Amino acid sequence: MFELEQVQFEHNHLVDDLTGAPTPANFYGNLGKAISSRKRSGGALVIITVRINEPTRSFKKDGLAAKKQLEEYEDNLIKASKIIKKNLRLEDSYTRMAVNGFYILIAGDKSEIILIIERFKKLFADRLLYLVKAHPLVGNLTATEWLNEIDADYFA
Repeated sequence: MFELEQVQFEHNHLVDDLTGAPTPANFYGNLGKAISSRKRSGGALVIITVRINEPTRSFKKDGLAAKKQLEEYEDNLIKASKIIKKNLRLEDSYTRMAVNGFYILIAGDKSEIILIIERFKKLFADRLLYLVKAHPLVGNLTATEWLNEIDADYFA
Protein backbone atom coordinates (compact mmCIF):
# COMPACT_ATOMS: atom_id res chain seq x y z
CA MET A 1 0.00 0.00 0.00
CA PHE A 2 1.44 3.35 -1.02
CA GLU A 3 0.91 6.28 1.30
CA LEU A 4 2.43 8.93 -0.94
CA GLU A 5 -0.90 9.79 -2.54
CA GLN A 6 -1.72 11.96 0.45
CA VAL A 7 -0.62 12.69 3.97
CA GLN A 8 -2.83 10.65 6.28
CA PHE A 9 -2.89 11.04 10.03
CA GLU A 10 -3.79 8.11 12.22
CA HIS A 11 -3.78 7.42 15.96
CA ASN A 12 -6.51 9.99 16.68
CA HIS A 13 -5.01 12.29 14.04
CA LEU A 14 -1.78 12.76 15.98
CA VAL A 15 0.82 11.35 13.58
CA ASP A 16 1.39 10.83 9.86
CA ASP A 17 0.62 7.23 8.98
CA LEU A 18 3.68 6.79 6.73
CA THR A 19 6.46 8.67 8.54
CA GLY A 20 5.30 8.92 12.14
CA ALA A 21 5.71 12.71 12.06
CA PRO A 22 3.37 14.78 14.26
CA THR A 23 0.41 16.52 12.65
CA PRO A 24 0.56 20.06 11.28
CA ALA A 25 -2.07 21.06 13.88
CA ASN A 26 0.40 20.19 16.64
CA PHE A 27 3.13 22.08 14.79
CA TYR A 28 0.91 25.18 14.44
CA GLY A 29 0.22 25.12 18.18
CA ASN A 30 3.94 24.93 18.94
CA LEU A 31 4.62 27.70 16.44
CA GLY A 32 2.11 30.04 18.08
CA LYS A 33 3.62 29.38 21.51
CA ALA A 34 7.16 29.90 20.21
CA ILE A 35 6.27 33.24 18.61
CA SER A 36 4.58 34.41 21.81
CA SER A 37 7.58 33.34 23.87
CA ARG A 38 9.94 35.12 21.48
CA LYS A 39 7.96 38.35 21.85
CA ARG A 40 8.16 38.10 25.65
CA SER A 41 11.71 36.83 26.12
CA GLY A 42 13.56 37.48 22.90
CA GLY A 43 15.61 34.93 21.05
CA ALA A 44 15.42 33.68 17.52
CA LEU A 45 13.09 31.36 15.63
CA VAL A 46 13.69 29.52 12.41
CA ILE A 47 11.77 27.00 10.38
CA ILE A 48 13.96 24.60 8.47
CA THR A 49 12.27 23.01 5.48
CA VAL A 50 13.42 19.63 4.20
CA ARG A 51 12.03 18.65 0.83
CA ILE A 52 12.68 15.31 -0.79
CA ASN A 53 13.23 15.85 -4.49
CA GLU A 54 10.70 13.99 -6.57
CA PRO A 55 11.90 11.82 -9.44
CA THR A 56 8.90 12.83 -11.57
CA ARG A 57 10.18 11.17 -14.72
CA SER A 58 10.42 7.85 -12.91
CA PHE A 59 6.86 8.00 -11.60
CA LYS A 60 5.63 8.33 -15.18
CA LYS A 61 7.04 4.91 -16.03
CA ASP A 62 4.64 2.01 -16.08
CA GLY A 63 4.64 -1.17 -14.10
CA LEU A 64 7.32 -2.44 -11.78
CA ALA A 65 9.79 0.38 -12.41
CA ALA A 66 7.27 2.99 -11.23
CA LYS A 67 6.33 0.86 -8.22
CA LYS A 68 9.99 0.48 -7.23
CA GLN A 69 10.60 4.23 -7.60
CA LEU A 70 7.57 5.00 -5.44
CA GLU A 71 8.72 2.54 -2.77
CA GLU A 72 12.18 4.17 -2.74
CA TYR A 73 10.61 7.61 -2.46
CA GLU A 74 8.46 6.56 0.49
CA ASP A 75 11.53 4.97 2.10
CA ASN A 76 13.35 8.30 1.73
CA LEU A 77 10.45 10.09 3.45
CA ILE A 78 10.53 7.62 6.33
CA LYS A 79 14.33 7.91 6.59
CA ALA A 80 14.14 11.73 6.61
CA SER A 81 11.53 11.70 9.37
CA LYS A 82 13.69 9.40 11.50
CA ILE A 83 16.75 11.62 10.99
CA ILE A 84 14.80 14.71 11.98
CA LYS A 85 13.25 13.10 15.05
CA LYS A 86 16.60 11.74 16.22
CA ASN A 87 18.25 15.17 15.96
CA LEU A 88 15.57 17.34 17.54
CA ARG A 89 15.98 18.86 20.96
CA LEU A 90 13.08 18.54 23.40
CA GLU A 91 11.95 22.12 22.71
CA ASP A 92 11.94 21.67 18.91
CA SER A 93 9.07 20.33 16.83
CA TYR A 94 8.48 19.14 13.30
CA THR A 95 5.73 17.96 10.99
CA ARG A 96 5.25 16.39 7.61
CA MET A 97 3.93 19.54 6.04
CA ALA A 98 3.53 18.29 2.51
CA VAL A 99 3.53 15.07 0.55
CA ASN A 100 7.24 15.56 -0.14
CA GLY A 101 8.74 17.04 2.99
CA PHE A 102 8.91 18.42 6.49
CA TYR A 103 8.99 21.67 8.46
CA ILE A 104 11.18 21.86 11.57
CA LEU A 105 10.69 24.63 14.17
CA ILE A 106 13.82 25.63 16.09
CA ALA A 107 13.98 28.26 18.87
CA GLY A 108 17.02 29.58 20.72
CA ASP A 109 19.72 32.18 20.53
CA LYS A 110 21.12 33.06 17.10
CA SER A 111 24.46 31.28 17.51
CA GLU A 112 22.74 28.09 18.67
CA ILE A 113 20.30 28.20 15.77
CA ILE A 114 23.12 28.67 13.25
CA LEU A 115 24.77 25.49 14.53
CA ILE A 116 21.49 23.57 14.34
CA ILE A 117 20.85 24.75 10.77
CA GLU A 118 24.33 23.63 9.75
CA ARG A 119 23.78 20.25 11.42
CA PHE A 120 20.56 19.65 9.48
CA LYS A 121 22.22 20.74 6.23
CA LYS A 122 24.98 18.18 6.86
CA LEU A 123 22.47 15.48 7.75
CA PHE A 124 20.68 16.10 4.45
CA ALA A 125 23.79 16.90 2.40
CA ASP A 126 22.76 14.88 -0.66
CA ARG A 127 21.63 17.80 -2.86
CA LEU A 128 20.22 15.46 -5.49
CA LEU A 129 17.86 13.93 -2.94
CA TYR A 130 17.14 16.77 -0.48
CA LEU A 131 16.54 20.49 -0.56
CA VAL A 132 17.09 22.10 2.85
CA LYS A 133 16.35 25.78 3.52
CA ALA A 134 16.29 27.89 6.67
CA HIS A 135 13.61 30.55 7.13
CA PRO A 136 14.29 32.82 10.12
CA LEU A 137 11.46 34.82 11.64
CA VAL A 138 12.13 38.46 10.81
CA GLY A 139 10.23 41.33 12.39
CA ASN A 140 6.83 40.90 13.98
CA LEU A 141 5.18 38.56 11.50
CA THR A 142 2.28 36.49 12.73
CA ALA A 143 2.47 32.72 12.41
CA THR A 144 0.15 32.86 9.41
CA GLU A 145 2.18 35.55 7.64
CA TRP A 146 5.44 33.71 8.27
CA LEU A 147 4.07 30.37 7.08
CA ASN A 148 2.62 32.03 3.97
CA GLU A 149 6.10 33.32 3.08
CA ILE A 150 7.67 29.91 3.71
CA ASP A 151 4.94 28.08 1.78
CA ALA A 152 5.38 30.41 -1.20
CA ASP A 153 9.07 29.52 -1.31
CA TYR A 154 8.61 25.82 -0.52
CA PHE A 155 5.90 25.17 -3.09
CA ALA A 156 7.37 27.40 -5.83
